[in-house]
Amino acid sequence: MGKKLNINVESKNIKTDNDIVKSTLVQSTFDYNNVGIIEEKDISELIKLEKEVKFHQEKTLEHIMRYSEAIYRANQIFSHRGSGSFGAWTENLGISRETANVAIRRYVMYLDQKNEKIMLLPTRIIKAITGKNKENFQEAEIVEVIEAEKPSKALLQIQKEKQEKRFEDEAILVEYLNRERIKKTEMMYKLERELKEIEEKLSELKKKE
Repeated sequence: MGKKLNINVESKNIKTDNDIVKSTLVQSTFDYNNVGIIEEKDISELIKLEKEVKFHQEKTLEHIMRYSEAIYRANQIFSHRGSGSFGAWTENLGISRETANVAIRRYVMYLDQKNEKIMLLPTRIIKAITGKNKENFQEAEIVEVIEAEKPSKALLQIQKEKQEKRFEDEAILVEYLNRERIKKTEMMYKLERELKEIEEKLSELKKKE
């Protein structure tokens, strides 16, 4: 498990602008001249902002890591208590049960993969490849999504390929199309009802004119 957290906020841990510049040693690789910025003052300021963005980007990852670990560890403790106690605890902190669940899934995934990039994955991806859904993905596919430059696009491509493979079975395709037909029919009826309500409202308004 990850290192224990120190969640006490102290002023000595707050970084100043100088701290950010000093702690971020990565040199700028952006060609400002190529985009028409040639003033040394502007370039100097932009390089400073580059470092600030990088600093806070790294801190965002660290904070998500600590946040997810704290919720995960709390859930471990509450798992031995009465049902609903963990949910009451998170709601008392202003955290919905769904948000807490995603944080737990994210940290469990991190423990499994040992890759910090997981902390910055969109919630939709975490939901799609964790829990029971994990059984639908091979290990290599999960790694591919984590390491992708555009994880959401990588996941969609993998899901598309899986669906196409499943639909090679005609029975599965027929079942899917029947479900889609029912879904679309219900949507159509709903839209027809809403359209009828709009027309009735317009008719009432015209009578008042």
